[in-house]
Amino acid sequence: MAFVLGKKRIHKFEVQPVGITLCLREFTPDERNEFEKKIRAVVNPPRGKRDDNAYDNVLREAAELLIVEWEGIEGEDGKPLPLTDETKTEFFADPETAKFWRPAIKGYLFPSVTAEE
Repeated sequence: MAFVLGKKRIHKFEVQPVGITLCLREFTPDERNEFEKKIRAVVNPPRGKRDDNAYDNVLREAAELLIVEWEGIEGEDGKPLPLTDETKTEFFADPETAKFWRPAIKGYLFPSVTAEE
C-alpha cells in the first residue's frame, strides 16, 4: 500500500503474522541513482572482487535510509522501540530481523521481481 503524506509517497508494508508495520519513503532522484550504481556493482563486480555480503549491505543501507516509521517492534523489555538512527542500525544489522524487513524493502525496491516470486 502507498499513500501520500505531504508531497512524499509513503509505502506501508505489514509483516504478517508478527504484526510489524514498516513505512518507507521514496528515494530522491539522487538517492535512486546512487542505489542503482551500488546494485549494478554488486550484480556485475569486477573480476575477483565479489563480496558475498554486498547485496545485503546495499539493502540494509537503503532500508535505514528510507524507513520513516515502524510499529510492532519492541525491545527486550517488551516496550516499543523508538525509531532512531541507533535502533535502525541495530534492527537492520541483526540477522534474525532480516526475515521481517527484507521482504518489505525488496517489495519497494524491486516491485516487478518481487511480484513474480
